[in-house]
Amino acid sequence: MLFWVLILFVTFFSAFIVSWCSLSQRAVGSLIFCLVLFLTIFAGYRDGLGTDYYNYLYGLEWKADSSGLYEYGYHLIASFVETTGFTEVFFFLIFSFVTVFFSFSVFRYSGSIAISILVFVLHPLIYFGSFNLVRQFAAAAIMLYAFLCLSSGKYVRYILLALLAVSFHMSAALLILLTPFLFLNFRLLFHAGIVFLAMFAGHFVNYDFSQLAAYFDIYSHYADYTYSVGSNLSVMIFSALYIFYLLRFGSFRFEEKFPNLYINMATIFFVLVNLIPMFYIFYRVSILFVLALPIAFSFTLKSSFDTVFFRMALFSNLLLFFSYFIYTNFDDVRVVPQSLFTDFKLYVLK
Repeated sequence: MLFWVLILFVTFFSAFIVSWCSLSQRAVGSLIFCLVLFLTIFAGYRDGLGTDYYNYLYGLEWKADSSGLYEYGYHLIASFVETTGFTEVFFFLIFSFVTVFFSFSVFRYSGSIAISILVFVLHPLIYFGSFNLVRQFAAAAIMLYAFLCLSSGKYVRYILLALLAVSFHMSAALLILLTPFLFLNFRLLFHAGIVFLAMFAGHFVNYDFSQLAAYFDIYSHYADYTYSVGSNLSVMIFSALYIFYLLRFGSFRFEEKFPNLYINMATIFFVLVNLIPMFYIFYRVSILFVLALPIAFSFTLKSSFDTVFFRMALFSNLLLFFSYFIYTNFDDVRVVPQSLFTDFKLYVLK
């Protein structure tokens, strides 16, 4: 439990400093970089946390047997770790740094850095999610930054980053294919309506597509897989909060490419995560869009009292969501370690 307590303390402290202290842009950048290193180290030295943790250890130990399971980027890093004499800790540190660094590189341009930081750490599907889907989160973070480059007209950098993302996880190719649609400009009222329909379909209609997918042999091993991101109620409450934020803007639409792009991605995430009861694979696809949440929420807050009130609503909801996640998984050593770094190699060299 000390693991998560330290992470929460440092995160809230950093968000407080960024929000309430008058710091220069250089000082803010230095603080964010320190937080990036802190979150990277904790994700690297995580003592078995994450569903696929031991699968990656197996892949590193028996690299030849797993040659057909992973993409080129994975094997390149695995080979680098093996030839340089580093332990598996360094492997996780590399992927963690890629995920956190590229995510925070985009957060610096959000409507509120403090909100982006807190959403990133407190939402169970984001920072902790990167412990589970190591390669996919790294790819999603790279694409998050790649879209920033694309919106700024840096096309060559976008292409190079997109290729790098695909080399980490093939699912990033879906984001590349969807790129033209992600830049479409819709009114925020339209976003709210789409998410509401997904909530209704996923939690009340709840038609099960799993067996249909198994019939066509599409991810058939997920057909009977039961998965929950916390509880249906917590997902619905968080989605309702997002809808409420959007409705306050009425028929307004963002003309700038930057907020519009990431709000589009956040809406797609909420649609997919509400449709998980219909088909589990929606969860795996939603991960490609979840990193947009810290940015989208930072642009859906207005000024003065309105900002203070709704920030408190957002923080309270995230804290309850996170606390429920920890409470329901308290006995699961893949989520809550018994101590900080129990019986774990605290070094990166063999």
